[in-house]
Amino acid sequence: MLIRLPSGIDQAPSSGTAIYKLTIQPESATNGGYTIEAAAAPIAQDAMQDDTCDTFIIDATGAKTNRTSTLLDAAQSARCWTGRS
Repeated sequence: MLIRLPSGIDQAPSSGTAIYKLTIQPESATNGGYTIEAAAAPIAQDAMQDDTCDTFIIDATGAKTNRTSTLLDAAQSARCWTGRS
C-alpha cells in the first residue's frame, strides 16, 4: 500500500516542474520502517522520461535500489546512484 503525500511534498523538486513523483511505502519486514520511491515514469515528457534508472528506491536501512519493469540488480542500481545522494 503506497502512502500518498500531500501536494507540494509529493514531487521533486518541491516547486516548479516535477521530475519525480514521490511515494512512501509503510514498514515491512525488511525495510527498517519505510521505503521512499522517486518515480520518473509517470511524468510524461519530462527531462527523465528516457532515464534507464526509472524509479529510485531508498529505505530506512539505507538500501538503495532501482526498478524499471523489474528490479535492477545491485551493479545496475549502483551505476544509477553514482553521483546522487
